[in-house]
Amino acid sequence: MILFAMISLTLLLSSKMKTPYLVLIVLMPVLFIPMFLTPNGTTGTYNLILFLLPYRAIMPEIGKYISYQFGSLVLDAFSARAILYIILTIIMIPFARFGLKKHQVM
Repeated sequence: MILFAMISLTLLLSSKMKTPYLVLIVLMPVLFIPMFLTPNGTTGTYNLILFLLPYRAIMPEIGKYISYQFGSLVLDAFSARAILYIILTIIMIPFARFGLKKHQVM
């Protein structure tokens, strides 16, 4: 699911940008900056966002008890990641398709 979301982000960026170098310039920070961020000891928005980023999502975080609450629904980190990346893929693929229809190769 993470890979599908990253592929759809790449397709979306390549449909909107003129050169592939710009796509790489945007994708590299998305992938590599979270490697240097560490979760702090408190539970907060920073930790909740950090554990949803692609780098942390591929790491097994079994010992960390992170939960996401949406009203009366409480999800663990794996379920929240699955839902988030499925939603992102579903949203970005139509935009990428629409952008690639108008994309002209020179």
